[in-house]
Amino acid sequence: MQCLVLARAADTALLNTTDHTSAAARRAILELLGVGPDDATHTTLGGGGGGEFSREFRSAQHERACPRSRRAVFGGAGGAGGAGGAGGAGGAGGSGGAGGAGAGSMLDGSYIVCLPLPSACVTYSFGVGGDFSFDDAMASGLASGLASAATPFGRHGCRVFAFDHTMRDARSGLHSAVEPRCRPSGVMFSRVGLGVGGQERLRLFSLSAVARRLRHARVDVLKIDVEAHEWLPLAEALGVAAVTEGVDAFGFARPPHDRSGQDLLARVSVLLLELHFFGGDDARFGSLPTKLAVLGGLRRLGLRPYFVRENLRCQHQRRVPCFEVAFVNAAAAAAAAAAADDDDDDDDEIPGRALAHECSNGTADPFGVRRGGM
Repeated sequence: MQCLVLARAADTALLNTTDHTSAAARRAILELLGVGPDDATHTTLGGGGGGEFSREFRSAQHERACPRSRRAVFGGAGGAGGAGGAGGAGGAGGSGGAGGAGAGSMLDGSYIVCLPLPSACVTYSFGVGGDFSFDDAMASGLASGLASAATPFGRHGCRVFAFDHTMRDARSGLHSAVEPRCRPSGVMFSRVGLGVGGQERLRLFSLSAVARRLRHARVDVLKIDVEAHEWLPLAEALGVAAVTEGVDAFGFARPPHDRSGQDLLARVSVLLLELHFFGGDDARFGSLPTKLAVLGGLRRLGLRPYFVRENLRCQHQRRVPCFEVAFVNAAAAAAAAAAADDDDDDDDEIPGRALAHECSNGTADPFGVRRGGM
């Protein structure tokens, strides 16, 4: 699998390198993200309060995968620019847009989602970091810059499940129940993280294990922002051999490969990733060939990048490339929409409200994490 991916990147010498910063590595990464050497870039001063610069890559491949007219920004502390316009003022609290889906005015914590989504959509959000703005926006179904009277999902927002095992109380520094299991928006929060099979003792669950516990056969929007720990869970789900065999970096024996993770990824309509290309040969973050194999595996499942933004602050501070990437699977989105239409006559209850009602009745945490416990 890795050889096939690297052949596409036209540099098989990368099979034996741990250098994530070489020119050859960068070419391979950008090629697998749908960026060619002659594609346009747009550098902008982003949000986040730290004068963070970013570089958006704009290619014909991205436009074909999801035209800019179908993109909308969700989340961000002050609301980002809306889906359209050619600069000027962004959404409330946002800076001026740079055209399209407000990509030039995105704030920290915001993500660009390709629309439409099915009316009964399910969203998983791994890595909250105390900022629930994206999760709350997906639960409400209201994107920045869109008319408040309508949602891009039909009648209502998604059922949203947010996960973060690292969140601590700001005053005590201890893991605590500062975040309720169910937020007013209807987002269900679980203090667990994304990992690979066999790491449950660390409160880390594989993607397929999370879906089994929540009894979901399909996830429409999957967001993963877990600070360089995204690679091994994705590699395991895709069946990359270097990850699915032997013992992991924490000494846990890896179980046999479970194809349900790959099947779940194949049904994801929109995949939102923050990708960190550092770690050298550190087994916790995956080798460079493993990372490239993951990108190739996503492509083989039908996931195509439509938005690629490089975090230049990450490049300057750590001297390694970091990218925010959004993928869409048109076939999966169409299948999910058709399935949702078949079930659409069952009831008119808003998914977020149904979830809030479920939480208020004291249902047990599906991951067995005690409220306020370590």
